[in-house]
Amino acid sequence: MKVAARVAAQAIGVVLAFMILAALRDVGSQKKRNEERSPQNDLAQVHEEIDRQNDLLVQALCAGDSIAYSLLFAPNAVSLPGNGSMLRGRHAIAEMIHDTFQTVAYLRAEVETTDLMLEGDIAYEMGMFDFDLLVKRKKKSSKGRYILVWQKINDRWLILRDVGQPGAPVS
Repeated sequence: MKVAARVAAQAIGVVLAFMILAALRDVGSQKKRNEERSPQNDLAQVHEEIDRQNDLLVQALCAGDSIAYSLLFAPNAVSLPGNGSMLRGRHAIAEMIHDTFQTVAYLRAEVETTDLMLEGDIAYEMGMFDFDLLVKRKKKSSKGRYILVWQKINDRWLILRDVGQPGAPVS
């Protein structure tokens, strides 16, 4: 009887040891998953995605492509251009940029994100821009600051709000 009790106790000990190891492994796996989904990693990923969208915006400006430009905006976007009227909706933004491209060519366009904050599916970007333009056959430059509010819609970051400040100090 004593031998059977000892064997049973050892078996229970082995089972408990395996259960503890399995639990520790699960805790380690969960911790790794949580680290992979940490806010810092989310922000870094969003920053990369918004950088790619900004690259597409710059390409559209330099190509004079009002359709590609407007497709970077949410359907219900609002744009507050520094020297113009408030524009509501992607269609109004497309018309404005199309009209702009009739008289202005973007020879070079650079945007630089200086700050990015994330709240769920909304991202707030602050940055600086530097454009070389051809306006009525004269070269001009435009520098300033901007704020963009991005919204993730169907797995794509689109501009929800656009506020530009041409001529504002960039530092």
